[in-house]
Amino acid sequence: MALFRKKKKRDDDDDEDDIPRNKRRGRDDDDDDDDDNDKDDEDKKNADLVMFGGSTNGVEANLSKNARLAEAGLVPAKHFVTDAITRRAERFRIDPKGKVSSVRMYIDGLRYDGGRMPGRESLAIIQMLKLLAGLDIKEKKIKQSGGVFAEFEKVKYILSVESAPTKSGAESISIRVTDLTNRPEKPEELGFPETIQEVIQGYSGGRKGVLIACGPPGSGTTSTRFGILRTIDAFIYSVFSIANTEHRDTTIITPYDTSNDDDFEMSVAKLKRIEADVLLLDPLTDAQVAKNLFQQHNQLCYVTEITDADSAAGIMKLIEWVEDPKMVGEGIDAILSQKLIRALCDKCKDAFRPSPKLIDKVGLPLETRVLYRALKPPTEFDDEEEEDDDEEEYVPCEKCHGVGFYGRTAMYEMIEMTDSMKELILSDSVDANAIRKQARKEGMVTFAKEAIRLVAEGKTSLEEVQKTFRKK
Repeated sequence: MALFRKKKKRDDDDDEDDIPRNKRRGRDDDDDDDDDNDKDDEDKKNADLVMFGGSTNGVEANLSKNARLAEAGLVPAKHFVTDAITRRAERFRIDPKGKVSSVRMYIDGLRYDGGRMPGRESLAIIQMLKLLAGLDIKEKKIKQSGGVFAEFEKVKYILSVESAPTKSGAESISIRVTDLTNRPEKPEELGFPETIQEVIQGYSGGRKGVLIACGPPGSGTTSTRFGILRTIDAFIYSVFSIANTEHRDTTIITPYDTSNDDDFEMSVAKLKRIEADVLLLDPLTDAQVAKNLFQQHNQLCYVTEITDADSAAGIMKLIEWVEDPKMVGEGIDAILSQKLIRALCDKCKDAFRPSPKLIDKVGLPLETRVLYRALKPPTEFDDEEEEDDDEEEYVPCEKCHGVGFYGRTAMYEMIEMTDSMKELILSDSVDANAIRKQARKEGMVTFAKEAIRLVAEGKTSLEEVQKTFRKK
């Protein structure tokens, strides 16, 4: 794709040619016919907007009962969501600020200002999205979360909606977008290195212990948890679930009915009797849930997740919750964390030959011959310089629009519970930094190693890696 093209001189009337005729010369004789078609044009515009389906919790949005809200908020909500999806926002939110509300969008992990909207319009959109997501529109003093199915340009989505009260007595809303058509679930799609896949497969064969995905909110921890599960060979091992599978591919999983009054211990005992090998669990959210799990750690192989900064921090949280470092050390097989980093646009990334000094300094493989970076637009002409009519004009990439990055990829770290790691956990000097240091000493998969691998493979740039690690 050509990124530069010859500059052309603009004719004096070029600007006028870009303006519709009836805007340039006043009303034409046939404007009355145009007025008759206004409604048809509006219907056509609305047909190009996102279509909302039912709520993810099964609560029906009664639009007839809430007719005034639907009239005021449905179309604006469609425009708002359509704009966000068109911009590839993975998350967007509305925050009331007095008489206006601010809009923020998050694209490839970066926050962008989405402008402002009138307070009444934002209120209608917030209430409309709450209604569609199966939330209580009358309740504004507590956090609520739900979701709504949606479709845009034949792509199906889940919009996860969370509302929260503000200090001023208003209500903010955050929407997370999940593309169901292009949802990575398999380990290869998630970018699991072969070494990590081999470790997971090895531990799952023991039919005991806990495999854990760990990371901060919004970092892809749930995708990592399902990636761990999909790494396990379901043709060899019997995989069951008592977790919310969040509308993911569950063909390899047998759901286990927990509608009876059995506690966790009893459910595990019953699963053992039907020869279950692996059990998918919901995220660990508190000390009691963690204790229940680790008391049964030697009965099945469990797959779950926990929220924390990284694997080492997750281990320390589990020690605090379970209150038994030995049980935690014996129970954990491995804990896997992920960090998302922007991926270079494959249509316009710029190749360059690294110097031997750079290869040695960064720790790249010695055979590295080519690296890639984001293509930067040319600098503007100095005021004193004359513009050359034959100079090539920069044309932004059609895919990334000149950003240089498109989407994100994941780098991983994995801490295995080796004998040396167990000894460290039982010592008085254990903390997250000591665990990280021990993992590096034993040559485990670290974020730093993964970052170098992604750079060497041309998936991201050195500059982006440096920027990502500076955020810590």
